[in-house]
Amino acid sequence: MIYVISDVHGRYTEFLRLLKKVRFKETDELYVLGDVVDRGNENLKMLDFCRSRKNVTLLKGNHELFMQRYLEGSPRLRENWRLWGGGTTLRELEPLPMQKKQEYLRFLQELPHYRSLRTGGKDYFLTHSGFSVDIAEPVIGQDGRIDIQVSVQRFVEMDEWAYLISDDLHFLPASVKFDRYIICGHYPTLEYREEGGVYVTPVFTDIDCGCAWKQPSPHRKMACLCLDTGEVCYQRIR
Repeated sequence: MIYVISDVHGRYTEFLRLLKKVRFKETDELYVLGDVVDRGNENLKMLDFCRSRKNVTLLKGNHELFMQRYLEGSPRLRENWRLWGGGTTLRELEPLPMQKKQEYLRFLQELPHYRSLRTGGKDYFLTHSGFSVDIAEPVIGQDGRIDIQVSVQRFVEMDEWAYLISDDLHFLPASVKFDRYIICGHYPTLEYREEGGVYVTPVFTDIDCGCAWKQPSPHRKMACLCLDTGEVCYQRIR
């Protein structure tokens, strides 16, 4: 089975409970669509899990990029990262020896931004944020649909930061068509509706169900979507 989870934000214990619920095993594949760090209290455990499993692929989210830029020595990023939820990750990271920090840096620098795959007769494009209208014009195929993989690769090469923080996918007109069905996170579905949950549209599915939602809500949860069956399993966040 192929599973996707996004925006775990340091909730490693709840993440493991969710994998147990879906009976995730070594013959399955898991794609984590970014933002495994910040705001929660088990950030490095999440990174270590993704680093150590051959059947788990972590895609880069904006919070992985924040951590990467900090480790690269980007000026002024430290305090900004705290404001963006990075304080908990910083507390775990700062006591580590330089060698360990460099290991994390190399891992973050090499993270992919997307994966394209086909299962159940459907073509999927997995990524963190999904799309941007500000960085460059998208690439249009001969059938008039946007070539999402080529377009996102262009966005990332031109402005990785702007792509990973973009919410544009959620505000596109219905007339916009893509050549693959997009699975993304980044934008909490509690922004759409009070009860949250996986949000499905004709062109994308958003699986960020607000487990790191900044406002109090009884509907914060983590979602795991099985691409083979379309089934969704949830783990509530207290």
